[in-house]
Amino acid sequence: MAVHLIPASLLHVGPIASNIRPIDRAECEALGRTPKEALRSGLRCSLSAYTAMEGGRPLAMLGVVPIDLMNGRGTVWMLGTERVFRHGRALLGFGPIVLADWLTTFTTLDNIISADNHRAIRVLRRWGFDISDRPQVHGGVTFLPFRMERAIQERQLVA
Repeated sequence: MAVHLIPASLLHVGPIASNIRPIDRAECEALGRTPKEALRSGLRCSLSAYTAMEGGRPLAMLGVVPIDLMNGRGTVWMLGTERVFRHGRALLGFGPIVLADWLTTFTTLDNIISADNHRAIRVLRRWGFDISDRPQVHGGVTFLPFRMERAIQERQLVA
């Protein structure tokens, strides 16, 4: 069955939270939230958020939270179930489209990810994020910062 993106909704939070990947649960808990709290907060604070759906089943939710609009910084996030990785090709395909859209608003997209979240780190690299080699420890879990910057071209104004 194909995976598609739809606008995220509070109705998607429960099904994702109750089936969340263990590594995503560990990340949430290390940062002081339950998966349900993290999804609700992400949805509430995001400028844009989507749910990856398989049929009528929510597989993952992702979004971008404006951190500093003056300087163009947004924090991206994604939490999901194990089933989302059964659709790797779709996941890899929709990522660049969503990120390109977000980069029209933000010049920098960033966040942190558990150093043990190997599958997600591979996806982030494929999408074009730079993964830092400077670990941070939060709640006993080692995280790696990641970021992507929009190429800004200087434009000359001609009168």
